[in-house]
Amino acid sequence: MCLFSQASIPGLGRAPVWFATGSPLWNSKRNGIPLTPYLPGVNELTSVFTLAIVISLSSAIWLSTGAIALHGPHHGAQKSTNTHSALLVTTSKSESPASTICPIVSLVLLLFPTCLSIYGRHHNPDSRKGDEPSLPPRHVNMRITPSILTADFTRLGETLDSAISSGIDWIHLDVMDGNWVVNKTITFGPALIRSIRKKVGSEVFLDCHLMVTNAEDTWRQYVDAGVDLLIAHIEAIEDPSALISNLHSAGVQAGLVLNPETDASTILPYLSSLDLVLVMSVVPGKGGQSFMPEVEEKVRTFRSAIDKQKENGGRNTILMIDGGIKSHNAKLVAEWGVDIAVVGSGLINSKATISENLGQIISSLND
Repeated sequence: MCLFSQASIPGLGRAPVWFATGSPLWNSKRNGIPLTPYLPGVNELTSVFTLAIVISLSSAIWLSTGAIALHGPHHGAQKSTNTHSALLVTTSKSESPASTICPIVSLVLLLFPTCLSIYGRHHNPDSRKGDEPSLPPRHVNMRITPSILTADFTRLGETLDSAISSGIDWIHLDVMDGNWVVNKTITFGPALIRSIRKKVGSEVFLDCHLMVTNAEDTWRQYVDAGVDLLIAHIEAIEDPSALISNLHSAGVQAGLVLNPETDASTILPYLSSLDLVLVMSVVPGKGGQSFMPEVEEKVRTFRSAIDKQKENGGRNTILMIDGGIKSHNAKLVAEWGVDIAVVGSGLINSKATISENLGQIISSLND
C-alpha cells in the first residue's frame, strides 16, 4: 500500500494508475490493474473534430448555394483598383463537384495533423507509466504505505475515505490464517478484500501480504477479490518460481517476503522476476514487539542487488519494509535504501488523523 501527501512532497503528487500494454484507449487487468477506461484528451480531440466538421459542412453549403465572401473594411461592388474594397469570389451552382470538394479536402488536411498532435500528446507511451509503480528518486525520500490492521473495522469505510482524502492510493492488506503466524491470529480474507476493492474503486492499488500456510493453493481467491500485488512468505511456500509465474500469468504483480531471522539468500535467486521484496522488521503475529534495527544488513543487501539489477537493464524491483515503523525511525530506514515503508498504528490511531500522522512522518523524512 502506498501513500504520500501531495502537498508535503512537491513534484511527486499522487502515484499514477499503472497502465497495462495493449490498446491506448483501454486499461486491461494485466499486471494487476482492473479494467478501467483510459480516455485523456478526448474532450480536446472531440472539439477539434467537431470544428473540422462544422467548417467543412459550412463550406460545402456556401459553395453550393452561391459564394463565399471575405469582407474587408468596406462593403460594396468589387473595384480592382481599390485596395480597401471587398474581394468577391462567385461560383455557379452548375460548377463541377471538384470546386466544392477541394476546399473541404484542404480544410481536412489542415486540421487532421492538429488532431493527431493532440491525440499523440495524450497517448504518447513515453508520457505514461509502465507496469511498475512510480517511485521517487533515491535521493528524495521514502514513500509511506499504511496498513489497515489497526483500524476499527466497524468504521473501515470511514477510515478508507479519510485515507484516500489524505493522499493514500495504495492499501496494504495483512492476511493471517490463524495457523502460520506465532500467535495464531486470524485477520480477514478474500471477502473483505472484495468489499474494499468495491469501496475504493480501481484507482487505489491493493497489495496483499499473505501470512498463511497455503498461499500456493489459495492465491487465486485473492486475485479474484481484486488485489494488484500478492506477497507470499518465502518460509511458507515450496516452489517460489511457480507461484511467481502463476501470479504474472493471472495479471497481477508478485512479491516475496522474509522474516527477520531468514537470510536474504533465500529470495535473491528469484529477484529478477519479482515486482517487490518485503523485509519484515518484526516477527509476524508476535505481540509487544519493537522495530528490529538488526535487519539493516539484509535491507542493504537487497538494495545493492536491486540497483545492480536495474543497471544491467533488469526489473525495477521495489524494496519494502514492515514492522514498527513510525516517525522516529522512518528516516533511518530511508537511509538504508528502502523504497516504501508500511506503517500501521503510526498512521491509523485515535491520537490524530491520518493526514496529521502522515504529515509528521513526512516531516521527519525531510528533516
